[in-house]
Amino acid sequence: MKGTLPKWIDEERTSSVLLLKQTFPSLYESLKLDDLSIWSGFARSSHCEMDIPVQLGQKTSVFQQLLIIQAIRPDRLQSAMINFASRALG
Repeated sequence: MKGTLPKWIDEERTSSVLLLKQTFPSLYESLKLDDLSIWSGFARSSHCEMDIPVQLGQKTSVFQQLLIIQAIRPDRLQSAMINFASRALG
């Protein structure tokens, strides 16, 4: 299964990313996860919830960004959820 995902995604995240792909296929396709030039900063960032690629930040909702972080970088999910609540509530 890992062979269908980009190599930069951690092995332990395979099932979560595949679930995202299966559940939200159009969102997954729009992410262009194969393009490391888009995702390298996000993958290495210690605050990835603040480093959503610019191209995607304009095309995805705050909730969709939360789903992406949950699938790829769950280590930053709590902070991302705080940001989501703050933005949703103004």
